[in-house]
Amino acid sequence: MEVGNEIFINDGSQWSFRNCVAKHFDEHVRQSIPLYDVGHELICHLSDFFIHDNALCYELGSATGNLIGRVYQHHKSKKDVRFIGIEEVEEMNSIAQLKFPEVEF
Repeated sequence: MEVGNEIFINDGSQWSFRNCVAKHFDEHVRQSIPLYDVGHELICHLSDFFIHDNALCYELGSATGNLIGRVYQHHKSKKDVRFIGIEEVEEMNSIAQLKFPEVEF
């Protein structure tokens, strides 16, 4: 069954972010989650209260790195801040590393 953006699941199978989902994830998520980019912008503004010089910032379930990459861009002028995206699907990590080499995945 196609769920959109060339992402398929087998009938009766549980949803998974493996099996080539990563290459279509960014387009699919923007179509599936209302105000996806607006939510990321809001998180960046809220992060001003928490991310200062010498901070450590994690994102759990970072997918293709969109949010942690955007937070990095928002705070890249601060000193000695580390940004780490944690994602269990290696395909997602590979895409994230290409998009945001300054962030650790």
